[in-house]
Amino acid sequence: MRHTTIMALGALILSPAWTAMPAKAEYKPSFNSGRIPKDMTATNVNGLAPVLECYAAGYTTDGWTVDRVGLKGYCAVSPTHTRSDEASENSLLFPELEIAGDEWLKWDAISVAPDFPESYKVVARTDDGATATLFETDGENGTWTTRMISLSAYAGRKVSLEFVCTSVNRFMLAINSISVGAPSSTAFYVTDTTPRFIGFLEQENASVTVSATNTGATATVARIECTDNTTGEVIASADCDGEWPTGEQRRYELGFPLGNENRRYDYTVAAVMTDGETKVALSENFIYASPYAKRLLVDKGTGMWCQNCPRGILELESLERQLGEAVVAVDTHSYPDQDPLANTDYWNGLGFYAAPFFMLDRRDSSKGENTSAFSKFYDTPANFKIDITGISLEGNEEATVTTTVKAAYDTDNGSGRFRIGYVLTSDFHEPDNRSFMQQNNTSNPSGERFFFMPSRIPADLMTYHDVSLTAENAFNGFEGSLPEFMEAGNGYDYSWKIKRPELLDDLKNGRVAAYVIDTESKTVDNTTARLLAGGSGIGSIADDSSRLIEPAGNGRLRLNLESGSEYRLEVFDASGKRVFSRTGNHVCGELTDTGLDAGIYVATVSADCGFSSCRIIIR
Repeated sequence: MRHTTIMALGALILSPAWTAMPAKAEYKPSFNSGRIPKDMTATNVNGLAPVLECYAAGYTTDGWTVDRVGLKGYCAVSPTHTRSDEASENSLLFPELEIAGDEWLKWDAISVAPDFPESYKVVARTDDGATATLFETDGENGTWTTRMISLSAYAGRKVSLEFVCTSVNRFMLAINSISVGAPSSTAFYVTDTTPRFIGFLEQENASVTVSATNTGATATVARIECTDNTTGEVIASADCDGEWPTGEQRRYELGFPLGNENRRYDYTVAAVMTDGETKVALSENFIYASPYAKRLLVDKGTGMWCQNCPRGILELESLERQLGEAVVAVDTHSYPDQDPLANTDYWNGLGFYAAPFFMLDRRDSSKGENTSAFSKFYDTPANFKIDITGISLEGNEEATVTTTVKAAYDTDNGSGRFRIGYVLTSDFHEPDNRSFMQQNNTSNPSGERFFFMPSRIPADLMTYHDVSLTAENAFNGFEGSLPEFMEAGNGYDYSWKIKRPELLDDLKNGRVAAYVIDTESKTVDNTTARLLAGGSGIGSIADDSSRLIEPAGNGRLRLNLESGSEYRLEVFDASGKRVFSRTGNHVCGELTDTGLDAGIYVATVSADCGFSSCRIIIR
């Protein structure tokens, strides 16, 4: 996923909780007419136009326009996908405002396509011709984020404020809920980063962690308290300093005694005002205490050919925002005649019959076109803990993965019922291949970014995350990977080798997802995941400056060798199996036709002048 960073003003905040009363702002432009307000000016300063074929809605050559963005309704949007290395300079200029005193600029912003974070700045232009940048970011969040800037430094001055989108070939920035004035309401913008699943055997208390920014008037808060919703008891509290100024963010960690395992705790965190009576709810959520902290294996069936799959992408992203790092997602594509990322063996092992399709921890009763059935399994205990404790690379030939598993209770495993299984995943993005795209049948604003993308999404706007590469050992696990008897709390190590890890050289975020599987029920008890190396897979074909080999289309390969050079050419499929090889002396201009079926392959060439590899996709 896809991670959350909490900062001071203008935090990157996921899953916000609002508590507010209407405020009277001195300047509050509205986009509800579907047009830029008459007192604001939209200008494409450098004349760099976005690419028309990349937009079904929200397109303009004027820098900014107005369109509907999800549940937010009409917003100011700036399209920025120009296929140019030049930065956009899209200006949205306010009318001249006279700043009276302690006033604030407040707005909500989002990068409409999360994989393409937008850069922009806020500039103040004073009546004497001076300019100053008040705020700047290189990457706005992919969920709606509230930001605030104090304008007190301009008290008594006339100022024109300006949003300038400076993205380089991104997709779209959206702005809404703009106001300039002194806040008069009570409002907080909140993020709750408490882990949803806690390991009772490893910690006696949970830490309920809440960060809140005061986006309203100065509040007088006596304390923050956390209540167990089942009993109504105040479990923990923290004193406040009385006044909580506008724009200030505070973070609270409240110890929550777990009591016992295999129990769900629903809680509310509230700010209690100094009058002792008024409470403002900041967060309502849950903790589930299992013997070990759970991570959920979420399998999703998808495909480039699938008209409704954009809805599945949005569904999974919503789940990841809700549960954070507790979600280990695996995307599996099918139909190899239509999809070069197809992994039919894994798809068939899941028993999927539609797309998009979801399943939690391999539980058949959780299957469906969305994740609505998942919540009833959140209270299922995790009786095993699994960690990937080591990944060692051995040249370009193989990687060794080591896991450590603990059982919560003495476990007779003489039948080999419990085993370790795994799957490799990777991200895919092919900006240079115009046919690498996903169908799009999400044609209303609730489809978020897909509402703005055409029905055939251009390849340079589509990234596929956590795509499965393997099926072997994914469903039956490794025989003998866990001992015949497991003593409670003892750690048991098991290692296996992954052949040809260079399959992941150019596939971003190559990752091993490992889990303890119950081979009787075919369900997964607990899961973990780890990148193979750094954040970019093992090695990097992209960093290979020798370029001795490159794809030439239609399954053909071009060798960039001197004529007569002796070479060895090998091609491997996604499982690491060698499917093509050739040795010989190179003839300049000759192309090698592999004759392979549709799929993803890694080709390598060894010659006197060096070694090189590349990934090829055959359709």
